[in-house]
Amino acid sequence: MTPLEEVTARLDQALMRLERAASGRTEREVRARAELEQALAQLKTDHSRLSEAADTVSARLDGAIGRLRLMAGD
Repeated sequence: MTPLEEVTARLDQALMRLERAASGRTEREVRARAELEQALAQLKTDHSRLSEAADTVSARLDGAIGRLRLMAGD
């Protein structure tokens, strides 16, 4: 094998390794993004549910405070 052929073969191998590394990273990024989107959707659902619960608690506390004020004569 001539020196040019050896260099060309090594270059081809290096390019193949780079392509494999790039495609592997892309696949990992796609999976990571999907996982993050799923986590974000779950967090949005949790936030909505907790916000509703906070509103309910706030309304009940306002009612209780109002009744206590009536009982105290304020």
